[in-house]
Amino acid sequence: MPMVAAILALRDAVKATALADVSLAAEIGPRFFDRPPDAKDKPTFPYVFVGPKKIDRHELCDDPARPARMRLYVATRDFQSDEAWTLAQLLADALDGASPDLAAPWGLTEIRVVTAGDAAEAGQPRQVFLDITTVIFRAG
Repeated sequence: MPMVAAILALRDAVKATALADVSLAAEIGPRFFDRPPDAKDKPTFPYVFVGPKKIDRHELCDDPARPARMRLYVATRDFQSDEAWTLAQLLADALDGASPDLAAPWGLTEIRVVTAGDAAEAGQPRQVFLDITTVIFRAG
């Protein structure tokens, strides 16, 4: 699996893991986008979307290991930010420590939530971001 396919497989696994969490799914339903939604998506709030993704290549015992990082955003219309932070916590709880399956021949280490922050802009929906990290490796 090339590096690009590996990061896309991680994106899909993160989405599936998040939506499998009953508490989070009750709040956002199917509103988990692979990219920032635009007007044609007609998003309703709240929702989650995948932001920047990064994957590197490192050699580990003659086999490539790929440290990966991904930013996820929670967007709400609650300008006080309580809802966004509450949903971000649900998202962090669903993902931190998870080890979802990736397409063969790849595996990954546990996902870790390493950063959270407020990404608010005047007049825009409230956004809270989470940065997650893991290492993708050849499993077999």
